[in-house]
Order: sequence, then C-alpha cells, then structure tokens
Amino acid sequence: MGNLWSRELGMLLELLVDRTCEGHHTGDTARRLGSHFGRAGESFGRVLGEVDTTLMAHTGSSASEPVVRALALGWSDAFPLADDDIHRDPVTGLIDPATLLRRLDAVHRACPGADLHLIVVEVRDDVNLTADPLSPLREELTLTNVVDLVRPRLPTVLSWTRFAGSRAGAVIDPTCSPDQAAHDAEVVLAAVQRPWWVEVSTRPVPARLREVADLARELTR
Repeated sequence: MGNLWSRELGMLLELLVDRTCEGHHTGDTARRLGSHFGRAGESFGRVLGEVDTTLMAHTGSSASEPVVRALALGWSDAFPLADDDIHRDPVTGLIDPATLLRRLDAVHRACPGADLHLIVVEVRDDVNLTADPLSPLREELTLTNVVDLVRPRLPTVLSWTRFAGSRAGAVIDPTCSPDQAAHDAEVVLAAVQRPWWVEVSTRPVPARLREVADLARELTR
C-alpha cells in the first residue's frame, strides 16, 4: 500500500479491529478508512481486500455488510474523479446531481443492495413575517449558510448536492438511522434566524440507477 500506511491510517485500522472485537459501532471508523483509501486513488477492491485481511487476522471474520457499506460511502466521497467529471454549483460550491449519481453508482457497484437514504434540506421564507418572495440569489446564499452550518456537525452525511435554488441534499451513512440524522439536523438548524425556516426530510435511494436519476430530477424541480 506504500504511502497509504501512514500512522493515522494504521491507527484507524487498529481502531476498527478494536471496535469490532468489543461489539461497538464501527460505521464512523469504517467511513474514515474508506475516505483515506479513496483520497489515495485506490480501487474499492483494494480497499476491501486490505480491510478484510486485517479483520480476518485479528477477529477471524471478514468485514460485515454495514462496515462494507460505510467503507464504500467514505471511499466514493473521497475518490478523485477526473476534473471533467466533477461539477460544482458556482454559488454554493456543492456538487451537482450528475456528480452525485456517479458517486451513488460507484457505491452500488462496490456494495450491491446498499440501503441508502438522502437527507434533504429546503430553505423557505417565513410568510408570517414577510410576503416578499426570496430572490434566487438570496435563496442560494441562505442555502449555502445552512449547509455550512450542518455539514461539520453531521459526519454521517456525505456528498452534499445542490438540487434547486433552495434545496440541497446529501447521502446518509447506512450505519446511521435516517430519522436520527434528520433529528440531528433539525437540532442544529434551530439556530437559523427568521425570516428563514428550514424543512428537513429524508428519502430512500433506489437501488436502480435509472430510478435514482428520476429522484434527482424530482428534487431539482
């Protein structure tokens, strides 16, 4: 693995073994491991092979399905796509739906049948305080602030995507309950000042890429 065997990576592998042996939650550690390997440009097959080998040597078992899913999500979020494959919204800096679809396709190919959900946030004006419609730019800037507020506090949410002027979404780590992720987001967003209010919802991600594309188009309207 060459330079992948950094001290931090070794510590994450050791932590994954320890948490597996102790029966503790492994999703965050597996996701961080996948991200490390992804940033280095390693294929997912190489990632899973290394993790399986490490777990087999210390626990006698290969990676469980939840660990594989978390690895795949962390890896797909960090794996360097070609520059012309990554498209970002110029105002919010979030990736576009087409880039999200490619990442979800990579996750489903690496881990078929992965049970994934999106968390969706939508910014609206408080009609009780003002009847003036939001300008598109104000919507986008407020959406950017909302995502910036939520992102560092929800490490189980990846690949933030701009769907529409006032709507963004991201993939929830399958080791985290969608309801819990939505609750955590609502707690954080309670600090958002009026006249804005933010609606938080979750949507299941279909297993078929064509159906995922249909969902993305629905959210973009």
